[in-house]
Amino acid sequence: LCNRPELFGGAKPPLGDVERKQLAARRAERADAIQNEMVVANPESPQALLARYQYRVDYGLPGAAEDLDKALEYGPDNVAVLVAAAQHVRNEAARLRKGRAKAAEVDAKYAEAADFCRRAIRTAPSEEGGYLLLGEVCRAQGHNDEAIEAWRQGLENCGQQSLATNSRLMEALVGDGRVEEAKKHR
Repeated sequence: LCNRPELFGGAKPPLGDVERKQLAARRAERADAIQNEMVVANPESPQALLARYQYRVDYGLPGAAEDLDKALEYGPDNVAVLVAAAQHVRNEAARLRKGRAKAAEVDAKYAEAADFCRRAIRTAPSEEGGYLLLGEVCRAQGHNDEAIEAWRQGLENCGQQSLATNSRLMEALVGDGRVEEAKKHR
């Protein structure tokens, strides 16, 4: 059949399972190589390291945490790196909590995530990411009032029209029974 493309309207015949898996593996290898080449060409670039970190996280590949550590080393005031670090540590805290780790260990991770958020806010007070994540970290710890305050500050400093911040703030206010106040954030 492969030698008779006319049977498929001149197109190549569909790939079988083995061929699809081989093609996917080759694409993944090439994508990995491109990510590595980018970092080799820019070894001290927080953006390159952050891009490879995110790629490795997305595909469950090893080395993500090391890339994030290096991105923090080379970009200690890079807002995107700080927010990514906060997300990473927040996710660690959530995994620890799910795994029934000691409360002090979970709290320490959440505190570390909040610190990264606050650094991001200090570095770029008009960028929303730090406020959004700080509110989420506070809420995950059961500190609803602190979460509400973080989101309010985010709206104040980043613009009142943020859909993400308004929706989180509204959800928190409704959860607190403050429905009338929440309506202001629709």
